[in-house]
Amino acid sequence: MLESEEKDAAARAGRKILADTMTSVEMAAHRRRNGIVLLPVGSFEMHGVHVGMSCDTFVTLAACRVLAEEWDAIVMPPIHYTFAGATAPFPGTVDVHP
Repeated sequence: MLESEEKDAAARAGRKILADTMTSVEMAAHRRRNGIVLLPVGSFEMHGVHVGMSCDTFVTLAACRVLAEEWDAIVMPPIHYTFAGATAPFPGTVDVHP
């Protein structure tokens, strides 16, 4: 690893990436630095008896956390609701219409 890469890695190691854990001062500093934010969106819907109802959101949140480290971005709190379509009739599914 090059010296500059080591410095970058060290700077990122202590950096907050989740917006809901940041202060307004930290958010302002991020905005001045580059302003990249990621918004995870996933359905809260039935996926069968073997998977939790928020699995779409968990996957997008995990992907955003990885990308936030790579892009020096922050991750906003996820949105768990979308248009459910075919899964709308199943118990527990939350369906949002325009």
